[in-house]
Amino acid sequence: MLKSAILSLMLFVLSGCASAQTTTTTVDPGGRMTLTVRDKSVLLAAPHGGFDLSTDEIVPPVAQKLNYSELVATGYRAYSHPINVNRPTEGIGLSSEEEKHTDDAAKVYAEWEADVMKVNPALYVEIHGEGKTSNIEVAVVGFTQEQKTAIKKILSAALAPLYFKTNPEIKVEGLDSIHFTASAAKKYGVLGKVHRALHIELPWDLRRNEKENTTAFLIKALPEIARLR
Repeated sequence: MLKSAILSLMLFVLSGCASAQTTTTTVDPGGRMTLTVRDKSVLLAAPHGGFDLSTDEIVPPVAQKLNYSELVATGYRAYSHPINVNRPTEGIGLSSEEEKHTDDAAKVYAEWEADVMKVNPALYVEIHGEGKTSNIEVAVVGFTQEQKTAIKKILSAALAPLYFKTNPEIKVEGLDSIHFTASAAKKYGVLGKVHRALHIELPWDLRRNEKENTTAFLIKALPEIARLR
């Protein structure tokens, strides 16, 4: 009986590992994208890995713990070639009208969009980093006003039991004033292609000094948001 149970558990674990399919793609200039397909209902993504500090380190453990699909890009966004990845433009800290549409940016974005559409998630979540505020800012796509209120409550409840030195607050687009509305990605990029999306901006300290708590926060909150109807 015990041997049978252990064998069944081993087969379950192995089948779970086998079901995750990972592909890595390189697109000039000098970056790479890694897509791991698990449960396709949610895709967790970090388009600015290596630039938005530690976002490429936060996404994989969260996605693995929740069995979500994940997509991470590294090496594309830099001050020398500020490719935005999740839209076919270049530029840092510019408005959507000021960003430049370039051939390199278009090639990188085409691959990013293709990877997202391979999963075609019911919920697409991008993790970004910012240094303007100490708050967690969330831009949204495809949610009603009632659902935005629920999102803020879920995120705030997940944040409450965790200790962060900077005492961040949750700010949600449509409920609060936020700096980062992801307008360019909505206008030109992948946020205009998906069904529902969260664009989460994590402040500096949560990515540098508080990664363990930040990971726990996302693991707690995201499944509840994914269940919103």
